[in-house]
Amino acid sequence: MKWLRAYIIAWLLNGIGGAIYATYSRPYIADRLGVLGYSIVGFLLAAERIPSLASVFTGYLADVVGRRKLLLLGVARLPIYVFMGLLNPLFLPILVFVNSTLSSLIAPSIMGTVLYATRSSGFKYSLLATMTTIGWIFGGVIPGLLRPTIGSLGLFMLAGILVTISTIIQYVFYPVTVSSQGSLSIVDALKAIRRMSVLALSLVLSSAAVGFFYTILSLRIYSEVKSLLAYGLIVSTSTAIANSIARPIAGKLVDKYNPLMMLCFSLIAYIALNTGIYFSTGVAMIILWALPVYPFRDTATIIALSRSMPMSLQSTVAGLNITLNSLAGIVILALAGISGGNITLVYVLHIILLVIALLLLIKYKRIRET
Repeated sequence: MKWLRAYIIAWLLNGIGGAIYATYSRPYIADRLGVLGYSIVGFLLAAERIPSLASVFTGYLADVVGRRKLLLLGVARLPIYVFMGLLNPLFLPILVFVNSTLSSLIAPSIMGTVLYATRSSGFKYSLLATMTTIGWIFGGVIPGLLRPTIGSLGLFMLAGILVTISTIIQYVFYPVTVSSQGSLSIVDALKAIRRMSVLALSLVLSSAAVGFFYTILSLRIYSEVKSLLAYGLIVSTSTAIANSIARPIAGKLVDKYNPLMMLCFSLIAYIALNTGIYFSTGVAMIILWALPVYPFRDTATIIALSRSMPMSLQSTVAGLNITLNSLAGIVILALAGISGGNITLVYVLHIILLVIALLLLIKYKRIRET
C-alpha cells in the first residue's frame, strides 16, 4: 500500500510540527506574560478547538465534493505560523483561531480518507497515529534544543513548514480507491448523528475535562522544573514514548472488543490517574503523567463513531469527532473563567465532568445493546 507508506511519513512530520507548537506555545506565553499567561493559555486552548465547530459540515462537504480538493488549503497555514513568532503573545489565540479554522476544512478530509481506505480498522489507524506520537518524541525536545539558536520565530516557522509538507504529501499520494461521493442527504446524515447524541455529549464532557486538566497542570510542571528542555522531555517526549508503545495495543483491543467498552475503561483510568497526578509531586507526578491512557480513549472514540456511519460518510464522522472537541473547547473556556487558575478547583471540576461523561457512556452502551 504505497499511499499508506507515504501517509506514515506525512503523519510523522505532522507530529513533529505539532509537538513543536504545542510544547513551545504554552511556556512561550508563560515566559512573556507571567501570571496573566495562565488565563491566556485557557483562551489559547479554546482557540485551538472552537473554530472546528463546523467540521461536521465541512466533513460532509468533503464526502460529497471530494476529500482531496480540500487538502490544497494546507499551504495557507504556513504564513500564520510565521506571524505567531512575530507578533505579541497576546495575539497568539487569534492566530491560532485562524489556523484552526483552516484545519477544520483539512482534517476531516485526511481522517475520512484513512477511515475509508482502512475500512475502520482500529489497528491500521493506530499505526498511523503512532507515527504522530513518535513525532512528538522528537518534536517535544526541539524547542529546548533550538530556541537559543533560532529563537521563537524560527521554532514557529519550523512547525509551520513541517505541517505544510505533511499536507502536500497526503495530497500527492491520495489513495485512488477512496470514494468521493456521499450516499446520504445531509438531512439523513444529521438524523444519524442525532441518534448518537448521548455518546456525543459524553465525548464533549470527557474531552473538556481531560484537556482542561492537563493543560493547566502542565504549567505546574513547568513551574517546578523551570527548564524548557526538561519540560519538553516530561510533557511531550516521555508521554509520546509511552503512547507510541500503547497505540498498536489499543488498536488491537478496539478491533477485538467493543469500542464503547474501551471508552468506559479509559474514563475510569483517567479518574484514577489524574487523582494520583493531582496529589503527587516531583518524580511520582512525572511518572504518572507519562502513563498512556490517551491512545485507548482516542482509538476507541474514532472507531466507535466510524462504525456507526456508512463508509461513504467517513469524513463526516471525522468532522463530527473534531466538532465535539470544539464544543469541548467552549466548555474549557467556561472552566478557565470559573477556576481562575486555581489548581484545586481545576481538579474538582474535571473529576465531576469525567464522572458525568462515564454515566452517559454507560447509558448509551445500554441503549445500543437493547
